[in-house]
Order: sequence, then structure tokens, then C-alpha cells
Amino acid sequence: MNGIDKLGLSARIELQRGDLGLNVEFSGRGGEVLALVGPNGAGKSTLLAALAGLVRLQSGEIHLHSTCLESVARGISLAPQERSLAMVFQNLALFEHLCVYDNVAYGPRARASTREEVDTRTIEWLDRVQMTEHAKKFPRELSGGQAQRVALARAMITKPRLLLLDEPLSALDALSWKRMRHNLSENLARFGGVTILVTHAIGDALALADRILVMDHGTILQSGTPQEIRKAPASPYLKAMLERAAL
Repeated sequence: MNGIDKLGLSARIELQRGDLGLNVEFSGRGGEVLALVGPNGAGKSTLLAALAGLVRLQSGEIHLHSTCLESVARGISLAPQERSLAMVFQNLALFEHLCVYDNVAYGPRARASTREEVDTRTIEWLDRVQMTEHAKKFPRELSGGQAQRVALARAMITKPRLLLLDEPLSALDALSWKRMRHNLSENLARFGGVTILVTHAIGDALALADRILVMDHGTILQSGTPQEIRKAPASPYLKAMLERAAL
């Protein structure tokens, strides 16, 4: 793979998973937000899983900040915990037995940070996601939007180089969605790594992403800025999404 961006992500991924054949190539700069959009079964979640090391490549390679995460030709495949990434799953996967504070502090503690550093960083991130006053609550006591913010803080506090977000706003009511999208936008603007955002909501992609990758049948049909995608959608699915969003 030529021209690997040492400050970002470069990926060429080929694999077969059930009936889906995934064959994509793309890159992302440090600080850039890439949104993946497309119909169900297009391969968006499989692509996230491949980047995270949860699904092995059959051909290709993935580089992040000049580090080779996976290369089939060279026999390299780093485990998920070795990839300097964080993922926010659609079901959030918060630790139900831990309070908000301890959920957010989990990553720094696991990395043997000092107690002072853990406290400082956890307090900072609770403030960033506006959850300070809920620090002692447990996940079962939180609204959907509050739980989303905790999951985001727990992911970003570890200072990942790659942030994977799988439908982070999909389960929220209208009011929580509006607040969460604003909070997410603010935090992503300060994030120096690459963000990959999977969403079915074209409005979220247009608002949050620097670049949108349109997927279908395991391939990338179109890549462009929100303005470019809005001006010339490459698929009937995307055109229909844009028309519905304009209503």
C-alpha cells in the first residue's frame, strides 16, 4: 500500500463473511470524522469489526499512525487490545455493576495509571460529557442519552488513535438525540485521532462527518464531503435518504 498517512488510517480490506464479500480501500487523516452510510447488509458493521480486529482479513492490510495493525501478506494481526482503538457499540455495553465514575475510570485503571491521574482524567471527562452530577449513578438509573455520553467518555478517556462508533445516536428520543449530537460534535472536534461513524441517519452524517463513505454490497460506491454527497448522491438509496431528510 502506497502513501501511508503516518498521522491517520490507511486500510485495504478483503474478506468473506457469510453471504457478504467485503472489498474496500480508504484512508483517514488524524482529526477526521468519516461516516459510513448505506442500507442494512452493506457491510458497515463488518468493516468496523475488521478494523477492530474482531474479524480477520483474508487479504489486505491496515495501518494506523505508521503502525501495521494487520497484514495478510506479512502475517501480522494485532489483537484488539493492541490496536490503540476504542469502540462504542450500539448496545453501549456499559458495566452494569459499576457506577458512572467507575465505568469511565475503567480504562485508565486497567493501564495502571496512578490514582491521581485516574481521578483527574475521569473528572475531566465527566465534565466534557456533562455527567459530573450523575457520577455515582449506575447504568440502570440513566436515560438513553446519559448512557451514550458515559460510553463515549469511557472510550475517549483512553486516548485512542482510532474511534469506532456504531450507531451512537440511534436509540435516543428526539430531545436526547439533539443534545447528544451536539455533545458528540464538540468532543470529536477536539479528538486528534481518526473517527469512523456508522449511521443510518444521513442528517447525522452530514452534520458530524468531514467525509462520507457510501457503502453497498461490501464496496464503497462514493466518497466525498457532505456538500459533495448532497449535491450528487451515487445511489438510489442515498438519494432517497437525502430526500427524506429534507422533509
